[in-house]
Amino acid sequence: MTAHRLETNRLILRPFQMDDLAGYAHLLPGLPNSLTGEATLFPNHSPAQLQQKAAEALALLLAMQDTYPIAPLAVTLKTTGGLLGYCGVRPLPEAIAPKTRADHSHDGELELLYMLGKPFWGHGLATEAVTECVVYGLTIFKAPRITGLTRADNLASIRVMEKAGLQHEGQREGFGHIFEAYSLARSSL
Repeated sequence: MTAHRLETNRLILRPFQMDDLAGYAHLLPGLPNSLTGEATLFPNHSPAQLQQKAAEALALLLAMQDTYPIAPLAVTLKTTGGLLGYCGVRPLPEAIAPKTRADHSHDGELELLYMLGKPFWGHGLATEAVTECVVYGLTIFKAPRITGLTRADNLASIRVMEKAGLQHEGQREGFGHIFEAYSLARSSL
């Protein structure tokens, strides 16, 4: 399946390539663990270990790209082409799909995935990328709903989703954690 290329005022969201490995590895130090809230995702990892983690993550991103047209895309700065992180959507895993909707309105629901390296936080870049992916997923791919999940204490991520138009929907449990769910339905556009 061909992955798509999206553009915003400052960003290009494009398919990942193996050439992105060094840039992706450079983003990993200092990233917080999004599941546990620990200060760093890879504490005490050597450069070689970070390179290995980046290779594993990039392999997963490339595999998703082969399956989903706007699976997490590489987020790059238009002016330099530098890799900032990723943003995109994928089908919502059953492990976190809501079990209580009698109308099965979660069928076809997409999960929003995004991450920017720490040096790029606080500049509105995540909001710009997320907004583009959400609108694209709802209008071009006709997803009924897109949902982003985050920890309750991840206020920056909550703010990104709110600025992109997603509304708080409550909590969802999955993968051994409780997440705050933010969603936007195609019918609300």
